[in-house]
Amino acid sequence: MEKYIINGTLYVKRRPSVKKEDILLQPNFLIYNVKTGKDIILKSIKDLEQLPPYVIDVLRQQNVIGTEETIIRDNLGFYQIFSDGSFIYMLGRENNQEFRYKSLDELEKDFISLEDFLDNGKYIGRELNGEHGTVELLYDLESMYLLGSISRSFFITIGKDTKIMSQYVIGNILPHYYSKEEIYQAIIQTYINKNNGEARR
Repeated sequence: MEKYIINGTLYVKRRPSVKKEDILLQPNFLIYNVKTGKDIILKSIKDLEQLPPYVIDVLRQQNVIGTEETIIRDNLGFYQIFSDGSFIYMLGRENNQEFRYKSLDELEKDFISLEDFLDNGKYIGRELNGEHGTVELLYDLESMYLLGSISRSFFITIGKDTKIMSQYVIGNILPHYYSKEEIYQAIIQTYINKNNGEARR
């Protein structure tokens, strides 16, 4: 089935990004360059630029170089999709993050449309209580929650393992059931109003 992009459609990022960086496990490591007859002292990662790839591979095997992973919590809130005909862009509404893709298939490895999120997600319908008050835990999909309050026109997506989630406990069943369509329309209306408000400023 042919896929289409409708500019401005809301999406959810499936998981946080992971940034991988090389680190020196053995600072001040000495390497002798046979060609030049000079020593190279690895004081920082920038010094690796002097070395060919095969030497770097050997240094990894010898645990001179390691990899450090940093989790970037860029899966908070909604993203909007835009295309200029050459690339597809995902723009974060709450976090001002931007991602660029060459194809929709590539994009869908990282993102899911709000409509598909609700269609495939599990409805929870419980209160979520914490020191900052009570929110409604609406949907659960993969590693993400959809939180919100229809009465306050407030909605957000957040990773289940985000630190702030450990400060909340699941409470009572919500006194009313929200249909997928009701939640979808409430979120869309919230963002239409937000966009109009920003345009007027």
